[in-house]
Amino acid sequence: TSARIGYFGTATGTSGGTTQIDARNSRQVNLADSILYASNGSTAITGKVQSYGTLPTSATAATPVVTLATADAVNGFVLLDLDAGVAGSDTIYALSTVEGLLRKYTYNGSIWSATGSVATSALNITAQVSAGIPTLYFTTSSALLALTDSSGYGGTLAGTPTSLVSAGTNTAFRGIGTLTIPEPGSFALLLIGAV
Repeated sequence: TSARIGYFGTATGTSGGTTQIDARNSRQVNLADSILYASNGSTAITGKVQSYGTLPTSATAATPVVTLATADAVNGFVLLDLDAGVAGSDTIYALSTVEGLLRKYTYNGSIWSATGSVATSALNITAQVSAGIPTLYFTTSSALLALTDSSGYGGTLAGTPTSLVSAGTNTAFRGIGTLTIPEPGSFALLLIGAV
């Protein structure tokens, strides 16, 4: 199958197929306020993070939210609600993998605007918000990184990501919080079985 967005309804069971929502080179999806968003790596479009509206179940025209050059691609992204005065998600942090940047975008209720970027080779991201200030956590294949955006809603993103932990020998981070761990040796299995 291709890297597309599809809908698989519960009524279709295990024998049903997916209904294609968007056939282009999608990377990751997020759901915020019941609205489906997806990041994109297609070189045919400039919409690198797009909105598909409220829980689509059929082919849907995407509305670009983050627009970059056609050669760019966004992998991981996170949507946050940092300002109670703006309905719904008002801040996006998106990882542009071609540029090697973490980009911030702010929504004022009518338009999204770029509000800073920092260099990183990360592919996946998540965030935790405390008192309107997000701490971003993101992964490269070899490190878990963090960055607190003390500028909050509408402020310009700045700073340098801090490495929290490095992947050990023969391990790699795949997504945020997922670590590939090698199988234990047979000697360790024997000891576990003996206990």
